[in-house]
Amino acid sequence: MRIDGLIWHQAVEDKLCSKHGVTRSEVEETFANGPRFRFVEGGDYAGEDVYAAFGRTDAGRYVNSTSWWPAG
Repeated sequence: MRIDGLIWHQAVEDKLCSKHGVTRSEVEETFANGPRFRFVEGGDYAGEDVYAAFGRTDAGRYVNSTSWWPAG
């Protein structure tokens, strides 16, 4: 899977930090470091799928991130 960029919503970024203790930089490092992807389910909207990305930050911390992508 090729990722060209991430779109951040402020509420999601705030939740990552306050609830999970994960920073935006850590998520971006995880995507840059070649995570493994797993299809989770079809999204709530037509043409959208949900994937989980499993990877590590530059410091070695394991991060699991759930993201939505256009189907196909």
